[in-house]
Amino acid sequence: MKNDTEAEYEGAIEALVIALATQAGEANNARFSAGVLQHLADQDRMTIRLFLGSIGHLVHYGIGAEIEGLEEWLRALFEQLITALRRAKDRGTGELLPGDLVEIVAGRPQGHLKAGTIVRVCCVGDDGTVDVGYESLVDEYLIYTVGFADIRRRIDGEV
Repeated sequence: MKNDTEAEYEGAIEALVIALATQAGEANNARFSAGVLQHLADQDRMTIRLFLGSIGHLVHYGIGAEIEGLEEWLRALFEQLITALRRAKDRGTGELLPGDLVEIVAGRPQGHLKAGTIVRVCCVGDDGTVDVGYESLVDEYLIYTVGFADIRRRIDGEV
């Protein structure tokens, strides 16, 4: 159960997400500025996870007042943020990066994730964990934290 502060924080993040997507829609330009994306990518892991989860929540459930094309702009923001996170972390080391596809290999590492489920990396922690989410925001928007031992990287579509 969320407390009032957490709910207010999530509400503020969702309002910001809607504002960004609405601005993109009004400008008919799905390219978000490099500065905005970099600023978001520079946030701490919890904030990034909350931001991505809020985008996914809005795509999954929609919003009360339908704004023409909002889902398209939200998806674009999500993908561009994942790309910005990947660029921020890419050091050429071959390590796991945001956007990589991985397969869950543990029986039930968290929630309803099952062995064999293919998920996409959102954030990589320095604590032996990784935040993952489903490939389709419409199917499922939740982001889970799992251990490195619970996943296996997919290479070129193969495990």
